[in-house]
Amino acid sequence: HGVARRANAILLLDDGKSCQAIAEFLYLDDDTVRGWYKTYREGGWDGLSTDGWKGGQSRMTAAQETELCAWLDERFCRSTVEIRAHIAAQHGVDYSHSGCIKLLSRLGYEYRKPKGLPRVASAEKQAEFIAMYERLLIGLGADEAVYFADAVHPEYQTKPNALARTMLVEAGWSYRHPPKEGQPYLKRSEHLPQEIKDIGWKAQTRLCKRFRHLSNAGKPQPRVLAAIARELAGFIWDIARKTPLPA
Repeated sequence: HGVARRANAILLLDDGKSCQAIAEFLYLDDDTVRGWYKTYREGGWDGLSTDGWKGGQSRMTAAQETELCAWLDERFCRSTVEIRAHIAAQHGVDYSHSGCIKLLSRLGYEYRKPKGLPRVASAEKQAEFIAMYERLLIGLGADEAVYFADAVHPEYQTKPNALARTMLVEAGWSYRHPPKEGQPYLKRSEHLPQEIKDIGWKAQTRLCKRFRHLSNAGKPQPRVLAAIARELAGFIWDIARKTPLPA
């Protein structure tokens, strides 16, 4: 109970109200009001304003918590399932999902909270990466290429990633129409290898069918477009993978 409610109870007692009347007014048990009054008489206001509650005792010993911290420092756990299984197997203690999260917080760990990295790397690490990248390019075969993929958490994505997402989602709208190969499309693709044309036609037929299926199932339009954009990115990657490198 809050300090203000305890103070109100003492003031009402000072006004001559009974413990039962105060308990009914504050929706409390009358023994609670009597306990507050006893604490006030013995310890004064300082005793009444401090309840001394320090939380429950840990179900694990200090040695077991030390072992758990050492185990956690050696790996990255994607969920509490793995952590709870380890605790149960090693120490015979069963934790719930919420209890495990509280345990991790008390031990100084953060659950599912991405940690930002400096935007600008050190000059030494940049020079080391450039040297490694140049060695990689020199050793590439004629049929090999280097592709870059973004693995940044959405919270830290940059503007180019946002533009790429917008482009994919906007392109996904076109698949609400039936697939077809009109004259503008045939003219644009006449110089492309047949293998790449086949991938493009496969993308049209699959994504148009997928768009209709999700829409008819009652899925919200943002989810439909997100699903189409994800599959479209896969087709784009497949085309890029099979595109001949310039001599």
